[in-house]
Formats: sequence, structure tokens, C-alpha cells
Amino acid sequence: MALLVHGGHVLTPAYTALERADILIEADRISAVGHTLDVPPAVHRLDATGCLVLPGLVNAHTHAHNNLLKGLGDNWTLEDLLNHGPALNGNRTPEDHYLSAAIGAIEMLKNGCTAAYDLVLLRADSVFLRPLNHPLNALVYAETGADVDTVLVDGRIVLEHGQVRTVNEAHLYAQAQAAADRLRTQNQAAWTLAEQLSPYLATACRAAVATPYPVQRYAAS
Repeated sequence: MALLVHGGHVLTPAYTALERADILIEADRISAVGHTLDVPPAVHRLDATGCLVLPGLVNAHTHAHNNLLKGLGDNWTLEDLLNHGPALNGNRTPEDHYLSAAIGAIEMLKNGCTAAYDLVLLRADSVFLRPLNHPLNALVYAETGADVDTVLVDGRIVLEHGQVRTVNEAHLYAQAQAAADRLRTQNQAAWTLAEQLSPYLATACRAAVATPYPVQRYAAS
């Protein structure tokens, strides 16, 4: 099935400006980009008016199992995180791991990450892109991902107008919340033990930091 993304803007080859262009996708491949394209009469059309069309982003480092833990250890040191490992990860089921990965995948989609060379439509009227002096720099340094509108993967629309089309988001979020609540209850003993150990761990870490380290770590300077 062919898909025509029409009415949007793409970066010029020099990456310094935008130009109006349509994009024809056939199966899972971009077959043509241009102002006036010959398209099949029954082609499905995706209106990209007012949007920038750009390749999907690639998340090169993520921890899918941590998505059930949001807000629990954001202000911890690495030592705190390791100390709470059994409390955070104990008693997990395969379904828990699936839910953690799934909500992480939704979050990536909503921020334009496809982990493949696919397409993202970004609302061009974003406050982060105004004024638009240098499109590439604005996309890299100013845009936050909050204005991702539509995401395509392998020629399929998987996120449209901010809503995932391939799963029931509300049901998935409810399942993830139930799993997180259950794990906190089941792992309460491990949480208590971790809290009891935390002062001793902090004392050990401060002592380690104060111990002279006979290695020149700045030899290059």
C-alpha cells in the first residue's frame, strides 16, 4: 500500500532552510520526494500541512526495564540505586517486563524516536522553532520532542496527532500502574532493608572519596 505525505516541509540538502515537498512511501521504502509527484490514484494521503517532516530519531542507549520505576530513584547516587536493586526489581514477572518496555516504547514514539530511518511529523508552529533562523540547529538544540505530531515506521502510521494507533494507551497505563503498585507491596521488606543500609553505605562512600587515589587521572593535561 502506498502512502503520500503531502503539504509538509523538509530540510534542504544543505540543512540550512526548509522547502515544501511531498513524500511518496511504497511498502516500507521512500520512493520519491518532490513538489509534484506521480502517485497511484488510490494512494492513502497523510496531510502534513504545518509540519516539518524529518527522519525518526534513534535512541542509542535506553533501559527498558526501568520504566516501571519512574520517580523512585531520580535523585539517587549509583550506590543508592544498587543498594535498592532488590526492592526495585524483585518479584517481577514476564508481564511486568513487557509493560515496562511497552510504556518506554510509547514514550519514545511520542518524542519521535523510531530506532529506524523512518519519518516523524513535527508541528512547525512550535514555540521552540520560532523564530526559525537555522532549522537543523533548532531541531537539535531547541526542540524538546513535545511537538511530535505523527510518527511512521516501515511505512505505517503508528502515532497520529499524538495518539498511538497500535495499542490501547489507557489500558496499558492502567496495567503498568497496577504492576508498580503490586511490586512496591511485594518488595516492602527489601525497601526496609535498603533504607536501613543506606546510612552505612553513605558513610562508606564518603570514606572512599576521602581516600587518596595514587593514580594521575589528568595525565593528558
